[in-house]
Amino acid sequence: MTLPTNPPPDPAQWSFTDTFNRTFLGPDYVTNQEGNLDPLIYLDAGELVMGPINLNTGSDSGPVQGQVVALSATRFQGPHLQLQYDHRVLLEPSDGPSPLVPCGFTLHGDGAVLNWDGRALRFVVAPGTGQEAVTTLGVLPAPVVGTPYRTRLTVDTAQGRVQLSRNAQGLDAALPAAWGTHMGQATLSLWLRNTQGAIASKQIAARFDHLAIRNGDGTADLSTGQTSSGGLRLGGEWRFVAGVPDNGVGSDGDVWADTSGTGNIYQRRNGAYVNVLQLLGAPGAKGDKGDKGDKGDKGDQGEPGTDGEDGILHGAVPVTFILADATPEEGVLFPVTDEPGASRASAWRV
Repeated sequence: MTLPTNPPPDPAQWSFTDTFNRTFLGPDYVTNQEGNLDPLIYLDAGELVMGPINLNTGSDSGPVQGQVVALSATRFQGPHLQLQYDHRVLLEPSDGPSPLVPCGFTLHGDGAVLNWDGRALRFVVAPGTGQEAVTTLGVLPAPVVGTPYRTRLTVDTAQGRVQLSRNAQGLDAALPAAWGTHMGQATLSLWLRNTQGAIASKQIAARFDHLAIRNGDGTADLSTGQTSSGGLRLGGEWRFVAGVPDNGVGSDGDVWADTSGTGNIYQRRNGAYVNVLQLLGAPGAKGDKGDKGDKGDKGDQGEPGTDGEDGILHGAVPVTFILADATPEEGVLFPVTDEPGASRASAWRV
């Protein structure tokens, strides 16, 4: 369900991502049903599917029915986060006007919740007690059934802001004063619910994809109006991160330096990071040959060699002759060998 301008989340930039490209939901999730419903929650074609369920409950006083998927606290639990997911609501049959179908998420705290139903973002203290204190943080136009949406929630406790965007529409509010009291160990669930009323001959379902979560502190968009820097916020933050920028992080004027080796420097302008500088130039010319190095130190004496094999003697062997007065007047003839190394003469006379 990737929107044309919204690529899947980069796992290197989020602490948890899920594209649901498998058969079973797995141990990171717990499913639940509200009202008398069959558990229709499953994965299909790389999406998390809830429903179908009836569009209405069947009476004006009957309990609302819903399909709920809760994310394990080992994946997220805390007071601040940035949450992103893609989703669309389906109506069958799809003829007639588009109804308002409650579909969204809830952050569950201790005695309070933050609830988004696809149109309104509300902070509720003491939910379900009959003494609820409801703070509406913002409302967007009603979503259209069948339209793909990318929703992003930012809870930035460091800057005291809560922001929500749905495609190109967004809302921004101060973090409720009671947030720190109730939401220190908040957990997350996604859900689809119907509404009270007579049963219509229609059913609804929701398909979710590209769920992503990370720390929300420092991620609120604090962009402002025109400044002396030509529309960019002065004193923008620098972020050193491997990979291309995430347009959902930071404010206009912030700088993103890609540390993966590209040398690209980006600046956020009008809600998107633009490549403004490339620190890596073209390869330089080959350098000159270096000077001859100094003579190295004398090496250590080598180990003694092994003894060689016994040799074979070839040629003449010097012999001392002591003949004295026994030498005849005509001399004595000694034969000489013709083996390799011998003289060419066949005999010597002494």
